Amino acid sequence: MNERYASGGGRRPRSRGLRWSLAGVAVFALALGGVACSGTIEVPALNPTPTGQYHQGEVVWHDLVTPDVDGAKKFYGDLFGWTFQTIESNGIEYAIAMIGPRPVAGFYRPEDKRYTAAEWLQFFSVDDVDAAVARVATAGGTMIGEPADIPQRGRVAVAEDREGAAFGLIRSATGDPAPGIAAPHNDFLWNELWTNDMSAAGAFYDAAVGLDSRIVPREDGDYLVFTHGGERRAGGLKIPQANIEPTWLPTIRVADIKATVARAKQLGGEIALEPRWDIVDGKVAIIVDPHGAPVTVRQWEGQL
Repeated sequence: MNERYASGGGRRPRSRGLRWSLAGVAVFALALGGVACSGTIEVPALNPTPTGQYHQGEVVWHDLVTPDVDGAKKFYGDLFGWTFQTIESNGIEYAIAMIGPRPVAGFYRPEDKRYTAAEWLQFFSVDDVDAAVARVATAGGTMIGEPADIPQRGRVAVAEDREGAAFGLIRSATGDPAPGIAAPHNDFLWNELWTNDMSAAGAFYDAAVGLDSRIVPREDGDYLVFTHGGERRAGGLKIPQANIEPTWLPTIRVADIKATVARAKQLGGEIALEPRWDIVDGKVAIIVDPHGAPVTVRQWEGQL
């Protein structure tokens, strides 16, 4: 991970004020910096064997920015059975979460100790990071980390949309992983934007990331669907309560939603949304890890 994303240097910490009031737990502080620092951490390629294939608008990587990497490793390792490989360079630690031999996410700590809450960050595959950065600015977004080349990983940048939801951009050096539904349990299944304005959010990501969005009416409320070339890439919904700020939430597939929620509580997590039969037949929940990062878990069989 390029150290500019771990430093926090030069960018004033900003509390996002996000509260998951269903659980009464405050979460999120922006944990990324915008000033370049020397040196890099040698992170692994998205594909050990180059594919040369790219999937525009697909979320191809997740990073967890957290003030406690060891604590996060214990929480997510015990909850999902992930194992970890840890890389350290110039005082920066980057832990890679693994399912078997396959990397699925990275954990790192910002150097600025004023950041005390955690946040998941999704990286969208784009054809040209620098061109996407220009589109972000034109569409009204803000850059957090300017484009940087990371050995083996590729070219990356980090931004916020018009409502302040953070996301990453990447052009992988070895091509993107094959798209598809999370085959094993405890893998990433989906990504969802919580927004105050679905139409405006759709227009932003269409322009910035090269997606095609549409709002689909549903019995439980309208849903925003992002696609590219007819393939679904991500979803979105209108924030249900005024005191929740816009953000991207990852969804992780689990085998048993009740057991996962119970285990999360034992490990010190909070439950922002308990499984309810009126919401996806009680097979979805929102967990907030011990340092405030929310993640959706879903017991899922079938097709999205």
